[in-house]
Amino acid sequence: MQSINKNKKASVALTTVIALIAILSFGAISLLLVTVDASRVNKDLEDYSISYLKSLTCLEEGILKIRNDNNYTGAFTISLDTEDQCTGDISNLGGNNRQIIVTANNEETNFYREYIIDISTTPFTVSF
Repeated sequence: MQSINKNKKASVALTTVIALIAILSFGAISLLLVTVDASRVNKDLEDYSISYLKSLTCLEEGILKIRNDNNYTGAFTISLDTEDQCTGDISNLGGNNRQIIVTANNEETNFYREYIIDISTTPFTVSF
């Protein structure tokens, strides 16, 4: 009878150990996947932020071009360093409104935005 109790205790202990290993393994895999996802989100956010900052550089350059010549239209490119650049395109919408379309990218993230500039105000009014 005592041998049967020892076998039952051993079975319960073995089952408990196997269940704990499975639960801990599942938890570790889940934690790993969450970490990978968080890393991807952080990278995407970083790329987006850098693209946005590059586009602001083009916006400022476009506003400077309009300030120097209210009738300026056309495309321009700014080289930010050896590899990076942003582009802008200025259009006359008629009257006191100008449109600046800027594009910038960082690795796989592209940023595109259209701005409307009202040149009748000092400083110019920028909206998008």
